[in-house]
Amino acid sequence: MPELPEVETVKRTLNVNLKNKNYIINNVIINFPKIIKDIELNNFKEKLIGQTIKEVDRVGKHLLFVLNDYILISHLRMEGKYFFTNNRDEIKNKKHVLVEFELSDNNFLFYYDTRRFGTMHLGNYQNFYNLKPLTKLAAEPWDIDENWFIDKVNKSRKAIKTIILDQHVVAGIGNIYADEILFKSKINPQERGNNLTKTEILRILENSKIILNQSIDMGGTTIKSFSAGKQISSTFQKWLMVHTKKDQPCPKCKNIILKTKVNGRGTYWCDHCQKLKK
Repeated sequence: MPELPEVETVKRTLNVNLKNKNYIINNVIINFPKIIKDIELNNFKEKLIGQTIKEVDRVGKHLLFVLNDYILISHLRMEGKYFFTNNRDEIKNKKHVLVEFELSDNNFLFYYDTRRFGTMHLGNYQNFYNLKPLTKLAAEPWDIDENWFIDKVNKSRKAIKTIILDQHVVAGIGNIYADEILFKSKINPQERGNNLTKTEILRILENSKIILNQSIDMGGTTIKSFSAGKQISSTFQKWLMVHTKKDQPCPKCKNIILKTKVNGRGTYWCDHCQKLKK
């Protein structure tokens, strides 16, 4: 699943082709209606046709297509991808193209999703933060209030990995980066939030910024089906310390990396570097 660095990479890749190009949306073809949320299909199309794409932005794991009057919010979920092209025949397997945007100057933007879990919401420019995908979204690690975050973690008896995966607590962290952040922080992913000290919680927050920034700089992590696009190769997977490294030696202490489930999510850690408190 694309996480914050991957979505940021997709945003930057799309902006190479879309930002300040003033492409007008001439037509919208919806091949999978369930992707459109909280608005009638015809209304969705009518509002988009004639709009100019100004740029692509991002909030958490959501892409924001900034138009004249509206914001199109796109969540890639498991395997969503965008392809910009001036050759409609470049996309070979059309059955996975869920939405087609026909743009001015004979350009096309395709939303491609083999799993069909992605979503799209359309809101007015002035109040798009009131739409469901964003209403309860917390701040990202760079913007979060430290005291609020400490209090939120300390009041929870959930595993710390579950806490930092909760987009209502901190936005943008997904499964891959949660493992890497907690390893760098020397915190066991199963440790309860209310067992952590203020220093440990702030360490997690600081390492969240470091890990996410490193991955953004490297174009994200190529795991399974993520691909940023032609312009960018994703290389952070070469620097993963524990995620997907089951039965391999820990890069710090050489003990064997373990794998378990935390709240249903595959979780990798070193039980020497990340000891569970008694």
